[in-house]
Amino acid sequence: GVTAVADPAAAAALLEELLADPTPAAADDAWRVLLVDDVHEWERGWERGGDDRRLVELLARAVEEGPARRVAVVVAADADEARARQHVAGAVAAARRARRAVLLAPEMADGSLVGATVPMHTHEPATGVGRGLLVSAGGVRVVQVLSPTADRETVR
Repeated sequence: GVTAVADPAAAAALLEELLADPTPAAADDAWRVLLVDDVHEWERGWERGGDDRRLVELLARAVEEGPARRVAVVVAADADEARARQHVAGAVAAARRARRAVLLAPEMADGSLVGATVPMHTHEPATGVGRGLLVSAGGVRVVQVLSPTADRETVR
């Protein structure tokens, strides 16, 4: 099933449950996906302290422990915001240490988010709707990200 959570307290409770599970791998070896959109907004809350700080710390643990728990954690953030908060020990920093990301419509400075260099030139265009770079262990590859809900009239 799908669970959508926008409230920081509810998200923290969900993450605590996920991370407290003593048997991290699912019995049937199935993977789960944790999608965190606009993580930069959550990390902004980290700077204010309180419950948001605990949530950001839990998100970082989920990113770090995800593979061992058979949880694929996808963190989406605004690149400029993420660069501005590199001091936050949160999900973006944990993803940076993993050195695995998709940078959509990347700018030169975006590579610093995952310890990679955005190439000046590629054989295929790295810009445009859904175009980007897959970064893994410092290597880069041009990719096209598709959306099943994309309106065909707006995708060119």
